[in-house]
Amino acid sequence: MKRIMMMVLSVAMLSGHAQASDQKNQKNVKALVQEQTGHEVRTMLADDQEIEHLLSQPLTEDGAVAIAFLNSPVIKAQLSSLGISEADMREAGILRNPTLLYKTRTSNEEGAKRNNEIEIKQDVFDILFWPLRKKIAGTRFKASQYEAAHQMTDFIKEVRLSYLEWLTAMHKQALAEDHFKAQEASFEIARRQKEAGNINILKMAEARAIFQKAKIERLKTKQKTQMLTERLRTMLGLKPNQFFMEEAVRIPDLPKENLEDEYLEKMALDHRLDLLMKRQEIKTLEQSQNLTGLGFLPEIEVGYNQESETSGHKLKGVVVEGQVPLFNRKQAERMGIKASIETSKHQLDAMEQQAQSEVRLGYQNLMTSRQIVEAYKEAIPVYQQMVKETLYQYNFMLTDVFHLLESKQAELETKKEYADALKSYWASRIELENAVGAKLDFDFTEPPMMKKEEQPKIMNQEHNHGG
Repeated sequence: MKRIMMMVLSVAMLSGHAQASDQKNQKNVKALVQEQTGHEVRTMLADDQEIEHLLSQPLTEDGAVAIAFLNSPVIKAQLSSLGISEADMREAGILRNPTLLYKTRTSNEEGAKRNNEIEIKQDVFDILFWPLRKKIAGTRFKASQYEAAHQMTDFIKEVRLSYLEWLTAMHKQALAEDHFKAQEASFEIARRQKEAGNINILKMAEARAIFQKAKIERLKTKQKTQMLTERLRTMLGLKPNQFFMEEAVRIPDLPKENLEDEYLEKMALDHRLDLLMKRQEIKTLEQSQNLTGLGFLPEIEVGYNQESETSGHKLKGVVVEGQVPLFNRKQAERMGIKASIETSKHQLDAMEQQAQSEVRLGYQNLMTSRQIVEAYKEAIPVYQQMVKETLYQYNFMLTDVFHLLESKQAELETKKEYADALKSYWASRIELENAVGAKLDFDFTEPPMMKKEEQPKIMNQEHNHGG
């Protein structure tokens, strides 16, 4: 009996120890997120100085993700949620408390002593099954780590897409600003030509309409940029007095890459967190099936009983109490777990097929987006050459300002569409990485875009063109 009691006490002491620290669990989740996104998860308490440093320079995608990791309440909430899952795991790894019974009674005989009875019992199978229950709890906790990493990865994907939208809007706003200034100068030339009597009222009205359209487009682009800026600030968790620089980096050009869809499909099966979560779920069910498979064993409590009789004699001995498993041997529970395992395995098959389909579709979208960008890269120099030749003819009075404005408008629209095409390419790449469940490596190429100082300018002089 003493051996049994010592076993109960020693196991109870072991079960009260911490199974894993919060810091270690968060480190595991951070490693999963870094593998998925390619970005280091950096979280700290005193992070204001680091955030201000990142905000003091042009915002890049890496900078936006770094700020999100340091500052976003969504990231902090996901990391904090691990404490809840860990608490559930520890609770499952703690033995049930022993049952203590104490009775005291008196006899109606004069001078009789009190009758005292003490009894303590512990569920034997709770101790025997304790390691298996701890194993199941650990498997469930691993699934919760996958879930937290999955939620964080999805949020980082939204941050990257939001940053890409903002960056494209900033680029298009700069194009609209340059176009507005060019149209403003052209309108001033047309006004002077009208005063000199070189163009009629209709041509002057056309010039004013083109200028007003450029002004409206400039305001619309600015409005959209402001909206996307605020959305990005919210996702990064910035305070009202925290802003990133208005100067944006250039949209990255097409990288060199060597991707194969079949290889990416295999990567997805090994790296996607939703698949890893489902496999952990099946593993948990299989472990639970092993535990419920012992349902034919009776529930037995073993303990020690001691009773002091009124005569002064003491009675002591072992107590055994349990249920006889005549009817309920957990048949229904075992049947339900078996069905759940089969269902989860079929669901896993469907998820794997869906993952491979998403990878194939994402790969096709990426390749098509790349072809569209390459087509625009070939088209832009053509439009620039048209503007250059039209400007040449305008400066030598071979055409009027309106033909020049039309060619500039066509060039602007092509550049805006090129920016949208680049955005679509990088968005497709982000979606593909999310479908694969891993960061895809590549090397950048130098963008062949014309520098700003090389852009042709309208000569600010009056021409005696016929109206």
